[in-house]
Order: sequence, then structure tokens, then C-alpha cells
Amino acid sequence: MKKRVLRIIGAALLAVTTAFAASATFTKISSRIQSMASYKGDLFVYWTETGVARNTPVSYSFNGTATATCNGVRTSITGTLLNVTTDANSKGIVSQSVAIEAPCENPGNPTYALQICDNTNGACATVR
Repeated sequence: MKKRVLRIIGAALLAVTTAFAASATFTKISSRIQSMASYKGDLFVYWTETGVARNTPVSYSFNGTATATCNGVRTSITGTLLNVTTDANSKGIVSQSVAIEAPCENPGNPTYALQICDNTNGACATVR
């Protein structure tokens, strides 16, 4: 009986340790403004996040401000600029890229101030 109780306690501790061992963390984030084909002044964001549940969908939002000169007027869009959902791989890693649209077509001097948030796991990071 004593061995069985110890096994149950050991299994419970292992389960709790495993649940808290990995936490979602953005390990790489980069961005670059690009103008090619239909992407005129759009911001391409590349990221890797580790410690998410394996083979499951992860929901992301990109929040902040996109600013550019549009038809001679400085224009900004503020709020959630993009939502996307993608699947983690079998190792619990998401490595992905997206394009955040500029405030208008053919923008002049576009700038972006953004944060990426993993809405599934609660992790956020600044896009630089």
C-alpha cells in the first residue's frame, strides 16, 4: 500500500512538473519593411515561439500602430492590425511569418510600432 501511494504521489508530481516546465516564449522576432509585387511598404514579421502545446493551433494578434504618408497626409491605423492562427509542430514550436499591411497603397515613409501576442498562451513581445 505504501509503495502504491508513493507511486501515485510521484506520478502527480511528474504531471505537475511537466505542465509547468515549458512555457510559451518568443525566442526570435525580426521584421523588415518590404516593397515587392503587391506588398508596398508592408511590414514582414518573422517569429519563432517555443514551449507551446504540440500539434495544436495557436492564435496570434499584432497590435499597435502603422503610420505612413498617404496622398500627402500622414495617416495612422491603431489597434489590432492582424489576427492569425497557425499550428505548433510536434516539438511545440511555431516558426512563421506574416505581412502587416501599410495604411494605404504606395505609402511614403511607413513606420510600425507593434506587439505580437500569443492569445492562446498569454505571451507577448515587441516587434522590432
